[in-house]
This record gives sequence, structure tokens and C-alpha cells, in this order.
Amino acid sequence: MGFDKINRAGKSAITRPNRWEHTYENHDAIPQICEKLVEIVNRSKATIVFSRDCSRLQDLHDQIVVEHSIQADIILQGDHSLTRVTLERFQRGEIPVLFLNLEAFSTGVNLSNADQCVFIDEDFNPVDNHVPQAECRAHRMGRKGQLGIGRINRSREL
Repeated sequence: MGFDKINRAGKSAITRPNRWEHTYENHDAIPQICEKLVEIVNRSKATIVFSRDCSRLQDLHDQIVVEHSIQADIILQGDHSLTRVTLERFQRGEIPVLFLNLEAFSTGVNLSNADQCVFIDEDFNPVDNHVPQAECRAHRMGRKGQLGIGRINRSREL
């Protein structure tokens, strides 16, 4: 049945997410990724940005906050009380952008307030289930509206 679950009224309770992909050139990656993120954030109410690369997440977070004056938070580890408080603030809509380490937050968290879920440099690997699990954190019962799921990846041209 996948993402299409039918509620009692016969309407789809969860709709299929809108998927998109953006590629950037290998040189000067952070500004290119940040430009795309700002575009996404400006048209959404709540955005989650996932990556395994914690230093890249930190650089993107800093540029979004300092250069673009967008309120955002970042969590790189998932095992302390401040993490829970930050996730609750995101769910209440107090933080419009949340940067998360993919491996720390791919399971066990409800992030249904997000309307955009962005993966940075995450290649599809059918054996690795962190990406599908992370998508499911935002695509949960109780969510309202459409979810956009996107990937921002490096160009693969040689």
C-alpha cells in the first residue's frame, strides 16, 4: 500500500510526496547549495535538511543564518535533552529550518510539521535504509498538506 493509506471517508490520508532533484557543479559547492536552500525555504513553512556530512551541514547552517538572516537550528547528535526541545520547537513551527545528521535522525522521530525534506549529497543506495527512514520521519499520519522531497547532488560529469 505504500504511502497511499485510505481514511474512513475514502480519501487518501497520506498523499505521495512531490519529488525533485537539483545538481550543482563541483567547484564552490556551499554557495550553490545555499542558494537552492534559500529558494526552498522562502516558499515553504518548515524545511528539514539531512546530510551525513556534519561539517557541510554546519557550513550551510551558518551561511543560512548569518548571510540570509533565516532562523534555523542544527542538531548533529540525537542523545540529549536539548535535542528533544529543538525538535519540539520545530514541530510547533517556531523553527522554520532544521539541519539534521542523517544517521542520527533517520529513525524514531516524528517531524510531520515539515513540508520540505531535503537530502544533500545522498546517493540512492537500496541497501542503506537511512534515506527512506528519514523521509518517513516527515511523511507521517497526522501531517497536513503535501510533502516535497528533494535531493541536491553534485554533478556527476567527468
